[in-house]
Amino acid sequence: MIRDAVIEDLPELLEIYNYEVLNGNATFDEVEETYGQRKEWFSHFTGKYPLLVEVRDGKVVGYAGAYELFPKPAYHISAEVTLYIAKEFRGQGIGERLLGALIERVKGEGQIEALFSLITATNEGSIRLHEKMGFSHDGVLRSSGIKFGERLDVEIYRLDVRTER
Repeated sequence: MIRDAVIEDLPELLEIYNYEVLNGNATFDEVEETYGQRKEWFSHFTGKYPLLVEVRDGKVVGYAGAYELFPKPAYHISAEVTLYIAKEFRGQGIGERLLGALIERVKGEGQIEALFSLITATNEGSIRLHEKMGFSHDGVLRSSGIKFGERLDVEIYRLDVRTER
């Protein structure tokens, strides 16, 4: 079941994210976030910026959201995607369902014209998913971060979600 995230989901959202902080390179964060930090992050998902979760047997197994791309007002027509799946649930189509639901929600709202995903170049699964969902490659931020001692590129993917007006 996919639904809007609620504040009660925060411990599971934090657990999913912090696993990637410590074990992966989908985020360049290197220190686990606290509940307070994630609560502040959660507060940004309001209005035209949805945060969706997939729940199985009462447990959040993944989330997808759209949030402010940059704080300057000129960017109000764009949003950045965040998408994380609990490790034990990867490869089960959850990412595709969540990203699809997010795209439909954003299109339905009609306030955002483009979604962007910044994906670590070594995250082949996420790149394949975004391409499958219609995102196109829009550039590379070469050697833009270091995680676990490795210099990493970040691939920029974009999806036009404009609706007819």
